[in-house]
Amino acid sequence: MYTRHSIAAIALCIVGIFPSLARAQGADFSNAILSLPSQSLNSGARAYNDARLFGGLVTATIVNNNGNASDFRDNDTIVFRLTSRTGSLATGIGSATAPVTQAAFEQWARDNAPTLLKILFPGGLSAAAAGRDISTLYSQQLLLTTILDVDGAQTNARPSPAGLLESEWLRRDNRQNGDSAWGVQGSYPVTRTFSVQGRVGRQHETLNTTATSFAADYHPFLERGTTTIVRVGASARSGFLYANSTSNGSLSTDPIRVGSIDIGGGGWASVRRRVGSVTLGGGGLLQGTKSYMPPGDEGTFRAAFAHALNDRGIAYDLTMGGTARYDATNTISLIGRVAETYSLDDSTDRPAMHTALGGVMYVLAPGASLDVGYKVTSFGETLGQSVYFQGRFGW
Repeated sequence: MYTRHSIAAIALCIVGIFPSLARAQGADFSNAILSLPSQSLNSGARAYNDARLFGGLVTATIVNNNGNASDFRDNDTIVFRLTSRTGSLATGIGSATAPVTQAAFEQWARDNAPTLLKILFPGGLSAAAAGRDISTLYSQQLLLTTILDVDGAQTNARPSPAGLLESEWLRRDNRQNGDSAWGVQGSYPVTRTFSVQGRVGRQHETLNTTATSFAADYHPFLERGTTTIVRVGASARSGFLYANSTSNGSLSTDPIRVGSIDIGGGGWASVRRRVGSVTLGGGGLLQGTKSYMPPGDEGTFRAAFAHALNDRGIAYDLTMGGTARYDATNTISLIGRVAETYSLDDSTDRPAMHTALGGVMYVLAPGASLDVGYKVTSFGETLGQSVYFQGRFGW
């Protein structure tokens, strides 16, 4: 039986992994700029024109003064400006008549790490690096697979939780030719109150980013009722995110690696009622999530950036949803579900997430079934479409 001690052990293992990752990553902000596509000017300078870096747009000119046009160091100088993709926030340093050296640029980046965080990762690390806000994705997965579970209404056996496998494609309104984003995500119920969730995603924009996330979730609950079933429970979650971004530009640069350890928890409730051949239900989940990024070596941009992320407070969000199922025959049912997630804090710019799905459930045996369906999710300027398979096998 898995308990809260199991989650604590998993969290400690995750914490043990990240220090070595932090030490292995490049520490300078200059490396991120060199990773972006640029144009070589006749003067030997290198120009960046609205190059996309996660949630920001970079406009910069690097002047070569050390005899190597493929790097940025020593006496090289830069004029730099970073603007959010929405145009709501901007920052920069230097001018055409007064560019700054690489050392001055790095010092400025360390001093302004909180502002850079707001522009590059306005909705948190995962929203920009993975294409999805992982905390709200996991809350919706828990809501749709467990809190709104309706399988028990058709079978006399005690139902098992639902395991999920989903393949997703993302499309942004402001996408450019060649952009793409996809992910494979899912969850597996180890017991009725303990599950694991994971996602692997890849984005191709200015950078090629591969992001992996994993979480363990403990969600004990009390259940009452027969015709109308009411559940009230709590949830505790620990996990991690790791993203690796490589350059599409002509220069050879180190990968940009970011990662965080996430701890979350909250409470939830649901109600379900059978009316003839129709089962209706609804529920909600309130959760808070705190992210921690290992800082690595002090005195570097990475350390300053990590401290800025760690100084952010707990991110709260509310997820609500409903479900309906129609039993067409003894073995085939039609299912529809909706879910909405709203951010309850103003420390990050996280848009509301709206999800609707429809599927067909086939009963394999008492307490065992297989669902196949299609899901649409919208958040901000992004639309996600996915095909999912959800199974309960009575194990």
